Amino acid sequence: MSEDEKKVYDKFIDDVIIRNNKITEGQFEVINVKLDGINNHLGKINGRVNKHEDIINAALEERARHRQKEADEEKNRVFTCPKTDEINELKSTNITERAMKRYNTKLFVIGISILGLLFTAVSLLY
Repeated sequence: MSEDEKKVYDKFIDDVIIRNNKITEGQFEVINVKLDGINNHLGKINGRVNKHEDIINAALEERARHRQKEADEEKNRVFTCPKTDEINELKSTNITERAMKRYNTKLFVIGISILGLLFTAVSLLY
């Protein structure tokens, strides 16, 4: 191969390499532009996610405070029945009625016993 052919061949190879490098660089530029767009979009999404995380965390903290407040109120709450007076009255009435029934039963038995003794005493005397 002659010197001129060698130079033409070298120039041809250099042109092919340069053209391939330009094509590759152009493709990388397109890729870089698309990556920049993706990064911008991710930045927007991350910003929204961060805002939502802040809102969610604030809501969770508020809910925890509210639950703690309810738990504290529950501990301090005095459980009172609105019908306590009526219940106590019914209990005392029930106790009184049972006591009266027992008293009446004992009084009846004692009365019968006394009558029996009197009857026995009268029948022994006559």
